[in-house]
Amino acid sequence: MLTALLAESQRDLPSDDFSLTRSEKLGITLAMETPPRTSSQIGVRERWLTTALLGLGLITFAIDASNTQLCLPQIMTNMRVDLYQIHWILTAPGIARTVVIASTGWLTGLWGPRTLYLICIGSMTLGSLGTMLAWDWPSLIFFRILAGVGGGMIPQLAQAIFYQIFPPGKRGMALGFALMGWSIGPAFGPLMGGNLLESASWRAVYTMTLPLSGLGFILAWWWLPYLGRPQRQRLDYYGALTMTVAVSTLLLALSQGNREGWDSQYILTLLVMAGVAAIAFVVLELPHVRGPHPAAAGLRALGGGLVPDAPEPGLWGGGTPGRAPV
Repeated sequence: MLTALLAESQRDLPSDDFSLTRSEKLGITLAMETPPRTSSQIGVRERWLTTALLGLGLITFAIDASNTQLCLPQIMTNMRVDLYQIHWILTAPGIARTVVIASTGWLTGLWGPRTLYLICIGSMTLGSLGTMLAWDWPSLIFFRILAGVGGGMIPQLAQAIFYQIFPPGKRGMALGFALMGWSIGPAFGPLMGGNLLESASWRAVYTMTLPLSGLGFILAWWWLPYLGRPQRQRLDYYGALTMTVAVSTLLLALSQGNREGWDSQYILTLLVMAGVAAIAFVVLELPHVRGPHPAAAGLRALGGGLVPDAPEPGLWGGGTPGRAPV
């Protein structure tokens, strides 16, 4: 399946990049190559079908994220973990989602929006299946991280795809329909998950997302349109690193503060690291935000005007050539 997905990513290239020599090198025939289309080339039926597909992915992600909290007591008993360990089943996927959000634009330029969405929904499917079959505590955390990595990019990727397939006047309406998943998922997920939890076990709760994510993957494979791949830019390593350190250390401090003591050297060190990394992230990324932005204007005022204005980042990231801001 990985080979097929990598082959799919080559089909998101702009139409002028297709040539016989390149196809032969990649092992792809010209019959398999489909040039990307713009919003004016995509029909109304295909637009709303894509909206339904992306909405299904958002519903699946919302259900998966909301059901985990229901299972915590049974997981603690079954896996023999204490109160200070169980938080990792929520903290680890949260850190993973935060980290991958920063690299969504870079990965889209690398693989294309269609292929990246298939990878995201596929990793959610494997993560849910692995969670259901987890044999010990480390394997459970690993599969929850896998599901978090895939699900973390789906909301941002869905919004970007809407931006490409809909004309400006209809983007808000399409986004509103798709984001109904954020309401449907948390509403029906705990209701159905609670019944499964009482009648079966915590493992049965994760079977809810398997049909949804599996169906979403199959439908997206067949009907998600081929879209133009954005200009590939270099990943903002410093921005991604500082944001990862800031979020990770802050979550660790908040989750372990009661156990270690809020005035302990360990927690204070984590909080200081989070603060320094957050300030470094703002300093690094603020030059890539347009001046009229309220937060940018306020921070520039505090900084004495040391941070200059810069072009606004594009949809997929990147205001400065060769660098993709977080």
